[in-house]
Amino acid sequence: MAGIKINWIEVILFIFCIVLLVMSFVQFKDAEAFRAGNAALVEELEETKVELEKGRESVKFEGNRIDGLKLEMEQKDSALEGKIEGVVVGLEATKVRVTSIEETFEQFQEEYIELQEQYEEKAAEYELLMSNIKEFELGLQEKMYWYTANADFGGETKGFLSGADNCIEEGGVLNMPCVAHELEERGYEYRSEGKDYIKSLDEFEKDDGGDCEDWSIFVKAIINEMVEQEGVTELRVVNFGSVGYFEVYTDDGVTYYYSHGDKNVKVEDLQVACFPVGGGYGHCALVSEDIIFEPQDGSFIAHAYWDDEGSYLIRGGGFVEVLIDNEDIHVDTEEGWVSYADFIEEIELILEK
Repeated sequence: MAGIKINWIEVILFIFCIVLLVMSFVQFKDAEAFRAGNAALVEELEETKVELEKGRESVKFEGNRIDGLKLEMEQKDSALEGKIEGVVVGLEATKVRVTSIEETFEQFQEEYIELQEQYEEKAAEYELLMSNIKEFELGLQEKMYWYTANADFGGETKGFLSGADNCIEEGGVLNMPCVAHELEERGYEYRSEGKDYIKSLDEFEKDDGGDCEDWSIFVKAIINEMVEQEGVTELRVVNFGSVGYFEVYTDDGVTYYYSHGDKNVKVEDLQVACFPVGGGYGHCALVSEDIIFEPQDGSFIAHAYWDDEGSYLIRGGGFVEVLIDNEDIHVDTEEGWVSYADFIEEIELILEK
């Protein structure tokens, strides 16, 4: 076998060529992959450009919006500054007003303290006044009770009452001159007073008489007692202004009389009537059935009547200005008739308030 001679150079070259070929193939593959990657990158780059363009548009839009917001904020800032300035001005004015109010309040507080002191002083005066009014009311009530307590003798046995029994005529008629005579026989007489004062029945008895109003109240009590205890319904008085024969009483067969006529008076609304008689003087007598008669001698004085204006007039001239009944005293004033009961009612209204 002939030996084959190897040319190592050619072998090496061949191998080198193979290596080059392999490397070329590998590079070709890598180039293809690079181109493909490059194409993908280009495509991604285009998408990125598009997104970037969109971003620019969005940024531009946001920039415009921000500019609008800035402008709006600037306008609001300007308006707010104006409001703040207005508030500051108003605050300053308020401070001035608060200062004025504080000064006014201090003045008011001083006046209040002064008024409070005046109020406390007036309140004390008011309490004193109310206390005085209450005492005055109690005094008036006592006065009213005084008239009730002195309206009659409460059935108590008295010497002059038994004497007055002898003056009762047939039909329940009480002879008033006879009653006056019985009182005179027992020592009762007219007694003037330095100071005008209405005596009670007991005081009249103790003093053996009194002035005209005392006589009127005392004789009124006798009449009330005769009405209550003896059934008297009428009074017979002597009428010195008429002609007739008026028998007063009979004693030991002797008849005492007035050569004058008489007048019968029904016991109706028996009261003490006081009236002016001239010269700055006044007189009190009894009135029943609008007939005024003298309790000290049982004589007729005059007729009386009420006019449309509420005045109690005396026929022939004059007027009654005080009436005393069993419970109260009534006085004719320029504003009308007033009594203790009226004052008590007014006082009670004041006290209620």
